[in-house]
Amino acid sequence: MTVMVSASFTEASRDIQHVSLNLRRCRFYDESDYLPLYTYSDCMLKCRMSFLLDKCNCTPFNMPKMENARTCDLRDIPCLQIYYAQSIAVRPDVEPISEALELDLVGGGIPCPMCLPTCSKTAYSYDFNNIIIYPEYLNTVPDNDRENWLQGVNFTGTSIVHLKYASEVANCYGQNVIMKWFDLISNIGSTCGFVTGFSFVSVLEFIYFFTVKLFREIEARKRQNIRIDTFNHSKNEKINKYPKIYWNELTGATPRLQPQFLMNPRVKRLMEN
Repeated sequence: MTVMVSASFTEASRDIQHVSLNLRRCRFYDESDYLPLYTYSDCMLKCRMSFLLDKCNCTPFNMPKMENARTCDLRDIPCLQIYYAQSIAVRPDVEPISEALELDLVGGGIPCPMCLPTCSKTAYSYDFNNIIIYPEYLNTVPDNDRENWLQGVNFTGTSIVHLKYASEVANCYGQNVIMKWFDLISNIGSTCGFVTGFSFVSVLEFIYFFTVKLFREIEARKRQNIRIDTFNHSKNEKINKYPKIYWNELTGATPRLQPQFLMNPRVKRLMEN
C-alpha cells in the first residue's frame, strides 16, 4: 500500500485580529482564555473531557490528566458507554440545525462554541493506493534489481506500506484584510467622482448649503420682513401737509391781528389746520 501525503499551509495576518470572531470564525494561538496555547484539536479534546467529567465524574485513561479529576476505571465503563456517542458528536453553533445531521440519535451532541479553527494552520490530506503483491515472484527478484531498502527482504506473509509526499511543494494560503473602512470610503469616493463628478468636497458643500447657508437665508428673510413692516407702519401714519406756523412770523410781534387779515381764506385754512 502506498500512502501519498499532501500538505497545505494557511498563514493569517495579524490585521484580521481586529475583525470580530463572529466574522472571521477563527482564533490565533494566543487568543483564547480556554487554553494557554490554542489549537482546535486541543480545544475539542478539552471540551470532550469536560463533558465526560460532568456526566461520569472521571476522565478516560487515554486522555490527558486533568487537575482534581480522577481517571475512569472499570466501574465507570457503563457510564462511558452511555455517553460515548454523544461525546464524539459536536453540536454546530448555528440555528436552526439541519435534521440531516441526526443529532437526536446521539443525544443532541455536545456544544463547544468556544472551539473555532485556528487562523494559521497546517493541514494534511492522504491518498491511499492498494496494490496486490505476489510474494512468489518478488522473492525470485535478485537484490541487484531491487531498491536499497528492499534488498534481502522476504515478501512471504509481508505487507509493505510506502509513505511519501505526493509533491515536493505544498500549497500556501493567506488570510488578510482586503479592504479596511478608509479604503472602502476612498473607493466609493473615487467611483462617484469618476462617474458622476461627486466628491468629498461636494459632500461638504451639500452640508454647508443645507445647514449654514439655509440658516443665514432664513435669518435674512426675517430681518427683511421686519424692515418692510416698519416701513408700512410709518407710511400709514398721518402726515401734516402744512405744519403749524408761529403767527408772529407772519404778522410780526403785534398783540392784535387785523380783521381783514383774519378774513383771508388762506389764513383761515392755516388756522384750522
